[in-house]
Amino acid sequence: MTDTTSSTTTATNQTATPAAAAPQNYVLYRTTQLGWQQVGYVIMAISLSSANDFTPPAGMALGLDAAGAHPAGSIYTPAPTQTPAAATNETASPATS
Repeated sequence: MTDTTSSTTTATNQTATPAAAAPQNYVLYRTTQLGWQQVGYVIMAISLSSANDFTPPAGMALGLDAAGAHPAGSIYTPAPTQTPAAATNETASPATS
């Protein structure tokens, strides 16, 4: 008599999960002076996977600090291409003739 063994294979559904963005160093800093805290005063350092993960309060903005060079209490000067979240849009008034 012959003993036969059957083997079944089940496939599993394996889907690739996108990798989460690596956290980056940001600082929360003042865009307007408040008391002794001048413009650029760093309130705190924060690590976020995206700047969109945090909405700064009025008078403050997030700045990218990749090197982690700006601890709380230091003064942060944003790069010329960065715009503070609290910045206002100024438009020129139309010329009158």
